[in-house]
Amino acid sequence: MLHPQGKSKSDEINKRREKVNLGRIKGATAKEISLSLNVSVRTVERDMNFLDNQSEIWLDNLARNGMIHEWKNNLDKLKNTERALNNMIDGDVVEVKDESGIVQKKLVKPKTQVLIRMLKQRDENIALQTQLLMDGPALHAIKTHMNRVGDDDMIFKEH
Repeated sequence: MLHPQGKSKSDEINKRREKVNLGRIKGATAKEISLSLNVSVRTVERDMNFLDNQSEIWLDNLARNGMIHEWKNNLDKLKNTERALNNMIDGDVVEVKDESGIVQKKLVKPKTQVLIRMLKQRDENIALQTQLLMDGPALHAIKTHMNRVGDDDMIFKEH
């Protein structure tokens, strides 16, 4: 179905998702993106979820089609580490008995120095994830190309 501008609904959605992705790369929040695109925050959140799912499918397809298995495992480990660090940064809820014996829940946050180290580690973790995301597919493409090149076609031959 064509809209008044002559574009299909799916073309409009794809364009919007590209803009959502660009806003995300620039560090904008869902609310900021929704304001700039004049759509609801929920629409932006749905687009973000769609983009996340497509990325996972893409990575899974790369892995299934011969991408280095360790690369995907390491990326998963980094994601798990990031989740664990985020949980530690958020703090733990512990039960504490007061003088009268009443149990109360208390949020215990890490000390400032520990928090700073965890935040630094999380940032390093994110940098490693980014590096893996950039390098992995390129290395896979090079490896695939090199496997297609026969011994007779090699540039450097042993003499």
